[in-house]
Amino acid sequence: MGDCQIPLALRCFIEEKGLELVRRNLYRNFVLHCCNLFEFGVVGPALVFAAVARMQQFMDAEQQQQQQQQQQKGQSRKSEIQDGRGDKQPHHWQAQRARWIERMGRKEGAAVAMATATRKDFSGIFPKDDKRAAGGEASSSQR
Repeated sequence: MGDCQIPLALRCFIEEKGLELVRRNLYRNFVLHCCNLFEFGVVGPALVFAAVARMQQFMDAEQQQQQQQQQQKGQSRKSEIQDGRGDKQPHHWQAQRARWIERMGRKEGAAVAMATATRKDFSGIFPKDDKRAAGGEASSSQR
């Protein structure tokens, strides 16, 4: 492809892939590419301006479409709540949270039971005097 065919290729690319670039959030990369083409003298400033303006049209159309979808979702959610269908089933995270709290309650209950149980044998909790004496410390019997 020669330099004289780049403007036509750029226009075709924008028409075919412009919406996809906007959806994938690649608008800034596209503008950078157009600026590089201009810096190397492959395209003129008018074509860069036209290309960026066309991409902005795609961005505006995509933004309007997303706003319409959000409004439709909001209206359907309001109608579900008004009909009494919206709050009957909890979200999946609410069910998971309830199961987690239940499990933690069981674990905490077991820990409290262990902590409150009376311990009768304290062997093995404290180090023996022989070990401290070997480390250079005086044992309680030597003092």
